[in-house]
Amino acid sequence: MRFHDAINGLFFILLGLAVLLVSSSFPTMPGQDIGPSSFPTIIGAGLMVGGAIIGVIGLRQTQPKKLVTLAPGWRQPMHLATVAFCILGSLLLAINFESIGFPLGALVMCTGIYLLSGLRRPMPFAIVLVFIAVLTLVMTRLLYVPLPMGSFL
Repeated sequence: MRFHDAINGLFFILLGLAVLLVSSSFPTMPGQDIGPSSFPTIIGAGLMVGGAIIGVIGLRQTQPKKLVTLAPGWRQPMHLATVAFCILGSLLLAINFESIGFPLGALVMCTGIYLLSGLRRPMPFAIVLVFIAVLTLVMTRLLYVPLPMGSFL
């Protein structure tokens, strides 16, 4: 799927505006000009400038293009099923993240994506298991980020 550059530019302008609005509510640091909102403000402004450039380039094209162009692959049922699985699985995992937990949720999501994509070899599944284990250990033991383990573990 390909969107027209004017739509992409508008998206980045709106995203940058949202970042600017959120970062404006961050508290200031007493006695300093640079605070928690400085870096997000720079990123938001950069997104808006980049979006404007992309949008202007898209509007100045001499050949008119469609706003949305679908690639032939999007018409295949397995590709649509993979996208639907990603969206619905992410929503379900976000709602029930505490009870499902990171290890089980990540394993189910990665395995489902691999199976829907047509991968049947054992190596990707082994890589997923190692990746989830290493990521869990790094986050919980080295960075002290509390990941929910779920009610199953």
